[in-house]
Amino acid sequence: MQTRAIGDQYQGVRPGNFWFVMTGAHVVHCLGGREGEAELLNWEVYRTLSREAPAVRCKLGLLRLIAPKIGKRVQLTDVEGREHYSVPVFLSYAYEEKFRTFPLDEVEITGLLTTLGSP
Repeated sequence: MQTRAIGDQYQGVRPGNFWFVMTGAHVVHCLGGREGEAELLNWEVYRTLSREAPAVRCKLGLLRLIAPKIGKRVQLTDVEGREHYSVPVFLSYAYEEKFRTFPLDEVEITGLLTTLGSP
């Protein structure tokens, strides 16, 4: 979570309105059985994510959706005597959370029925 202002509020403009930005990341692993397959697949995935990111960002209401980088190729441990390779494609996103609180007067608060201290 990233805060946007002092106390996460719109200072002086909208009292009781709070706002913060949530950020996150995912990793898409491109797997291949031969040495060049993983690199070819990772380029296709990266290119598709980069091209479609604006449309997906708009549909999901995100502030940011980018594929910032491609990782290094890694050879996986032998699976049944076969070689496998993995290349990670990183995906970063951000969205905002907004909410509002309403102050209550003393009369409203004392009028609430609770199970604490009731006869």
